[in-house]
Amino acid sequence: GGGGGGLKNSALLGQAVPAGWVADRDFTMGGELAPGDLVTVRRSDGTLRFAEVLAKTGIFFQDKWQVAVDNKGGAREEEGASLGRPNPAALAAFVASGPPAAA
Repeated sequence: GGGGGGLKNSALLGQAVPAGWVADRDFTMGGELAPGDLVTVRRSDGTLRFAEVLAKTGIFFQDKWQVAVDNKGGAREEEGASLGRPNPAALAAFVASGPPAAA
């Protein structure tokens, strides 16, 4: 069994952030991060997608984080400053709007 590897936000990981979201209104850049936090990450294809913070990486003064970019074990290292923190109200509205049904 298992699946998701114990990720808190596995249902959202890898989903595109809503096109209407605006920085500083629907999400904020930078700020405190902790393992388990849901964040937005800019992917190599230019899309903004949801990810989950797994752990701090690098040496103590570096702001580098390992983030899960999907619920299949995909992860990458990102600078903390490049990770967005979703606004709880915007996130709640997105979740309430019904993410794509899982097949």
